[in-house]
Amino acid sequence: MFINYSLFFALVVPGFIATLVFELVCRCRIREGYRFIVASLIFDLFILIINLTFLYVVKDIFTVTELMVYFNCISFTIKYIIMSVLVAIGLGILWGLLCFLPCFRRILCRGNRRATNL
Repeated sequence: MFINYSLFFALVVPGFIATLVFELVCRCRIREGYRFIVASLIFDLFILIINLTFLYVVKDIFTVTELMVYFNCISFTIKYIIMSVLVAIGLGILWGLLCFLPCFRRILCRGNRRATNL
C-alpha cells in the first residue's frame, strides 16, 4: 500500500511544485482551466527524464520497472522524492527566467494581462 502512495507523490507532485515555482518566478498565472494540469504534467515528464538519466548514470537503473523495484526500499524512495523536488524547483526557476524573454513570454503566458504589464 505504501508503494502506491509513494509512487504518486514521487511522480506527480513534483510537477505541481515546479508549476507553482514557475508561476512565482514568471509572475504569470496559469491556474485557469486545464493549463495548470497540463503544465504540471509536462514538468513531470521532464523531471522523470532527468531523474531516470541521473539514476542510469549513478545506479544503473534502465527502466521504470526497475525503478519500481527500487521503490520497495523506503530510504531510496525518500531520496528520490527529495531529488525530484529539487529538480522541480530548478526547472521552475529556469523556465520562469526564460519567461522574461519576449518570445517566451508570448508563448508561455498567452492571454494574461498581468504577465504583459510588468
